[in-house]
Amino acid sequence: MEIITGPHGSGKSTLLYERARTALAQRRRVSYVTLPHARAHALRQLAKHGGGGIGLEVLHFQQLYTRILAQAGRLNAPVDLMQRVALVGRALGHLLGAVPSPGEAGLFARAIAELKRYGLSPEQLPAGIDPEVDRLREVYERYEALKGDAQDPDDRRNLAGSLVTERKPEDLDLLLVDGFRELSPAEVSFLEKLSASGIEVLVTIPEPIPGHLSTETFEESRVQRDYFVHANPIEEARWILKKAKSLVLDGADPNDIAIIVPDSLLPVYLLYAGDAGIPVNDESRRSLQDLPEGRLLHSLLTLPDNPDPSVLQHVPGLERLAEAVFLAGVSGSEAIGKLAEETGHNAEFENLVKTMEPRGRPDEWVRGVISCFPELAQSPWNESLAAAGFEAINLLGESADKNPEVLRTWWAAMLGFVNVRQRARPGITITTPNMLGGRRYDHAFVAYAVAGAYQAHSREDYFLPDATPFRVRWEDAFAKAGLPFRIRNQTNALWAEVAASGARTTISYPRASAGGKLEPEPGIFNEAQASLAAPLPPASKIEVDFPETPLELPRTGPVPLTSDVPAEDLRRFQECGWKYWLQKLGVRAHDSSPPAWVEALITLAEQERKGEELDPTLLQTLGLKSDPEWEYHFWPTTELEDIKIRTHALAINSRSSLAAILHFTVKPLGKADKEGARAIIRKRWSEYLMAYNLLKDGYTVMIMVKPAGDEAVKAYDMNPSDLDRPQKWPAKTLAEKLAFAKEAKTRIPHSRLHSAANPGSCRACPYRDICRQAN
Repeated sequence: MEIITGPHGSGKSTLLYERARTALAQRRRVSYVTLPHARAHALRQLAKHGGGGIGLEVLHFQQLYTRILAQAGRLNAPVDLMQRVALVGRALGHLLGAVPSPGEAGLFARAIAELKRYGLSPEQLPAGIDPEVDRLREVYERYEALKGDAQDPDDRRNLAGSLVTERKPEDLDLLLVDGFRELSPAEVSFLEKLSASGIEVLVTIPEPIPGHLSTETFEESRVQRDYFVHANPIEEARWILKKAKSLVLDGADPNDIAIIVPDSLLPVYLLYAGDAGIPVNDESRRSLQDLPEGRLLHSLLTLPDNPDPSVLQHVPGLERLAEAVFLAGVSGSEAIGKLAEETGHNAEFENLVKTMEPRGRPDEWVRGVISCFPELAQSPWNESLAAAGFEAINLLGESADKNPEVLRTWWAAMLGFVNVRQRARPGITITTPNMLGGRRYDHAFVAYAVAGAYQAHSREDYFLPDATPFRVRWEDAFAKAGLPFRIRNQTNALWAEVAASGARTTISYPRASAGGKLEPEPGIFNEAQASLAAPLPPASKIEVDFPETPLELPRTGPVPLTSDVPAEDLRRFQECGWKYWLQKLGVRAHDSSPPAWVEALITLAEQERKGEELDPTLLQTLGLKSDPEWEYHFWPTTELEDIKIRTHALAINSRSSLAAILHFTVKPLGKADKEGARAIIRKRWSEYLMAYNLLKDGYTVMIMVKPAGDEAVKAYDMNPSDLDRPQKWPAKTLAEKLAFAKEAKTRIPHSRLHSAANPGSCRACPYRDICRQAN
């Protein structure tokens, strides 16, 4: 076995491509082993370097083990990750006398997999050192008994290693192993046995394998690196995607470009890539839970037990209810049930909850759930979604129909244990450091290189921590069977791989985020060679609408932070003082003019103040018409217990003691979209307080929402008698709004500017880019 070592980017893989080309020219059969998600990239690189052709295959270790077992006639039924967790759950349930939680079963499954990875049987576990270790041994033994002759991935590796010593595998002359940061003792042992059987084996690895001499060593990395500094993570993301897009427009192959980001930022980059129209190879979908249909099924399964808005928003037909729940700030079955009744979604909500309650045979219920929703029934993964449910039923056994909540919990959990293998799509690869897998590209961007973002995150084992004498050094595990220490400094290896992920690698970090100042990661980022990133032209419509160029903002100026402001201003300041300040200073988020109805309201208010006849054209702009029974007031202002109130418009019918409070908006609504109108009014204060005043004066009040160019939609009806029931709606809500306004009024003179208390509101804020740049 030849072992070629050297730093990333030193030419090890190129040497393997040349060896593959030479072997294929000699009509030898070549297998190229790499990580599962790196196969498509390896095929492209082999073809690019002339190493492709008949007789070459690219596969991963498990495929190689499976082939060897099949050739020897020793291939049995497989046990995948989901089945392994289910079997461990059954084994643990037998020990406990009750169904365990999916999390506990997963903990035991990972421990058993680690023991098997290093060739340790249940009998080899130390006895008497800890009750939990004894419990692990019992669960391990029970798992093996339940599994029977079926083979999990570790069984196949261990059996394949023993078989290659008996017979040489067919259809294999040269084995190339590439793209691994390190190889485990079991993998090294397998490769040694394969080499001893007469097959030529070449392995590339960054660091020497303990106890093995390298046959060739590359000393120097040939990577060119650029270092850039950005103001914040959003500017950094947009700049990187614009730079990547410009490379493609200049003729670079998108498949030869990669963007490496921490896991938490992967959705952000995928979102902005879509805005910029960049084709991407999305590597974020790793299990069924990561697919849209998997998220939907997971939301449905958790709905009866945990109907919070984050679940409701994924359920078709309940998006409006989810929005109402978000705005009301409630959670729990009882509260959401009441809100569903108030918003007119009670029937849909109750039917959905009933659908998710198992009835009849559990397997028929699983099929019924899948068939009830087109998104699930028509999904190419519908069989896998159902299989997760069947596995949960098998685990629960006869108690499946008696424990609906446990059945739903296990089905939802199983979705996370089903790996999703999707064909790599042509485009720029957006991936994470742990998914990089030794791949190297022509151009690579390493984003958000801040301290702590790129870590190997070694953790001690729950059952056998590193302090246990049973564990051995990593180097010793290659000489004899043993469980290596968990905590090893693997972060340096990760940094080296990430920093050399491209022939030209651009590494950047943002100076600050919403959480404060950020520091670069010295293991990746070279501050001495860094420079500020130069602005690039816009690459998407959103950047045209919201320019990234910093604006010259007034650093000082009169900001009316006195208590003599309308109720709606009090609310705005409480939500986000920074946005309120920008609005009062007249700073516009982008070049836009006020809607036509605003200009009409201003002019009509001026005509009303001067006692002039109201302009019928302007009334028509607002969707109103002159009526002798109705008296209109525009921008009406009044007070309620020292709180100043101002609304858009007010229509009074004194003869009938009717009052209509009008709120104008550019947001379109359907003719009967009462819930949409309520969602707009619910978060405001002015309309409620104006209604409070009018109710006290004996008026029956309607609060109307008037979309521009459309008919008004009635949000609420209120009667004076409603005030006689202070603990019920609307009297309770009106009193709460008044209390909020009073509290804000007492606090505002002593307040300091602050950003939004709820950062989620920033997504729809037109000042979001200005806020980030100024901060």
